[in-house]
Amino acid sequence: PEPVTPEGWEALRLEREIDEGRFELSPAEVEHKELLMADAFSAWTRRDFKAYVAALERSGRHDVHTVARETAAETGKEEAEVRRYHAVFWNRLQELQDWPKILERIEKGEKRIRRTMEIRDALEAKMARHPDPRRRMTIAYGAQKGRLYTEENDVFLITMMHRYGYGAWDRIRLEARHNWQFRFDWWFKSRTAAELQKRGEVLIKIIERENEQFRNAVVVRGARKRVPTAHAAALSS
Repeated sequence: PEPVTPEGWEALRLEREIDEGRFELSPAEVEHKELLMADAFSAWTRRDFKAYVAALERSGRHDVHTVARETAAETGKEEAEVRRYHAVFWNRLQELQDWPKILERIEKGEKRIRRTMEIRDALEAKMARHPDPRRRMTIAYGAQKGRLYTEENDVFLITMMHRYGYGAWDRIRLEARHNWQFRFDWWFKSRTAAELQKRGEVLIKIIERENEQFRNAVVVRGARKRVPTAHAAALSS
């Protein structure tokens, strides 16, 4: 038989120790293993992962600060660790078996965030044109006035959506119930949060259309002002 080399004896020794359950890592190997385990986030459970993905759905992938804060609060992990997890997650997302479904959930959440921001901006633009909304706000209903809600009801809803945010329907319902303006308006005071939400959706569409018409009118007025100036300049030359 061929002589066994020192490396061969070492391999045989390791194999025997593994078979007998006596194999131990050297201190350097233990340290290297711990580093690898830390990079692999072995302490993250399925529950931690779900908490992280839920935070992404609520805040979006770019708001790392909020995602880290909310995930850390729910899982008990350090925010710095969540930030490291966030970077690895997006670098290796496609290695997950069900990554298309996970990404779809996150993107749906981000779409909701964008829509919420659009609604906030629409309300800001509407309120900026009416510094005293209760006395001076008008609404360009078109064919969407309806017969149940009064203009006073609608102005109140617009003001409350601007104050508390689109979606705070329970808070808005309580404000309507206790507001002195509607102390005799039992119908409006008795609306549910779901009913106010439906009316809010209608009002947002009206406001967005009105904002678009206002922007177009501003552009037209600006163009009309520039035409005489250009004409005068041509004559003088």
